Amino acid sequence: MYKTRWSNKNYMQYRLSIEFCYTFIITGGRKMEEEVVNILRHYRHDLINKLQIVHGYLTMKKYDKLGQTLDELFKELDEERKLLHLGIPQFTLWVVCFNTSYSNFRLSYKIHTNTALPKEMDTYAVSVSQSIMKILEQCCKPFELHEMNLEISEKHSEFLFEFHINGILSDINSLIRNEKDKVRNNFEIINDNGDLIIQFRVSKSK
Repeated sequence: MYKTRWSNKNYMQYRLSIEFCYTFIITGGRKMEEEVVNILRHYRHDLINKLQIVHGYLTMKKYDKLGQTLDELFKELDEERKLLHLGIPQFTLWVVCFNTSYSNFRLSYKIHTNTALPKEMDTYAVSVSQSIMKILEQCCKPFELHEMNLEISEKHSEFLFEFHINGILSDINSLIRNEKDKVRNNFEIINDNGDLIIQFRVSKSK
């Protein structure tokens, strides 16, 4: 039988998510309170869905599937922990709200650093990311759905943010040609055999 590994560490990761949202409640106004409640509602819905899958495999005694699902859940919790420890709360909230804010995209993320980012880059990271999504939304048809992966890594004297977009966007060629948008919004676009990578860099001393 597969033994679960819901340790104190896993529990603390979950609690950090709740405490992060609670911090925004007590420091923001009514609009922020409603936004955080909405975030918690979606977070709880996603968590219950995952636990129902776990319960289903346990009931059917499919312990191999159970183990795989739990491993995936723990990996997600660990990525969430690293996101919360980046030290840029506005950007963290933007990532947490992403899937409810952009109906044509679904975002997952991987954090390849344990270093807290400069607080001064928080608003900047949100601004550039919003600019990227504004352009991407213009290249989507109403019912298209695109999987995206955000990777944040540490490269010597800077941090690298990379958005990987799977699937073909309707107007990708004009997007790539539009150098003015790329220069104005401080990001770089790479067409990697049909998959799109949009990246921006931030100096550690910014």
